[in-house]
Amino acid sequence: MFCPSCGKQNPDDAKFCESCGAPTGVGNGMSQPKAAPPPPPPPPPQQPPQQSYTPPPPPQQQTYYQQPPAYQAAATSAKAGVMSVGSYLGTIILLGIPLVGFILMLVWAFGSDVNPNKKNLCRAMLILAVIGIVLAIVFGGIMASLLGNLFNELTYY
Repeated sequence: MFCPSCGKQNPDDAKFCESCGAPTGVGNGMSQPKAAPPPPPPPPPQQPPQQSYTPPPPPQQQTYYQQPPAYQAAATSAKAGVMSVGSYLGTIILLGIPLVGFILMLVWAFGSDVNPNKKNLCRAMLILAVIGIVLAIVFGGIMASLLGNLFNELTYY
């Protein structure tokens, strides 16, 4: 006889199932047909082996950079006309005037609305002027000490 609950085979005179303990119906006045036994229950689904849970990696933080402004070639090219030879000569002559030339040199070297060619020329002239002043001070000091020694030696005779 097969158990009506779990489908396991039991002796014919068993009142309870040996496997699950459910009443089989024998001795209660209930009669069971002795036909085909009920089909066995489907096997329990096999569970895959337990895997440890690993959380997904944290999302990478995206960094957004602001694009630099596009190069404004059109705005610069309007002021960046090529200086002619006459413009260079006029600029150099104006820079040769003692006080006015120095002021013009500073305005053209550091001004914002100046032709870049004239601006670079004035910056180069300022650098040369600073180098010239430093050399003049060094050589002036050397010459002064040589002349001082020469006049000191003349007084001893």
